[in-house]
Amino acid sequence: MELLTRNQYMKRYNIGYDKMQRMIASKEVDYLPEADRIRLDENTVRIELYEEEKARRIRAETTLNLFRNILLGKEIKQ
Repeated sequence: MELLTRNQYMKRYNIGYDKMQRMIASKEVDYLPEADRIRLDENTVRIELYEEEKARRIRAETTLNLFRNILLGKEIKQ
């Protein structure tokens, strides 16, 4: 576990003050107000990276399903 100030977090992940405030308000980051720090766990991933990987996975699954349908001779629904 690592504790960062808001400024350290913004510099590390190259985000602005407004985005940082939105992330705290929407609880995208684990903000500790009593310490004025953001807690990072080892498994913490930025939301942008998560969304990007999720989109890639969906595209890959769609492509694989399309190829499987073509190889098995199934009719493609549109």
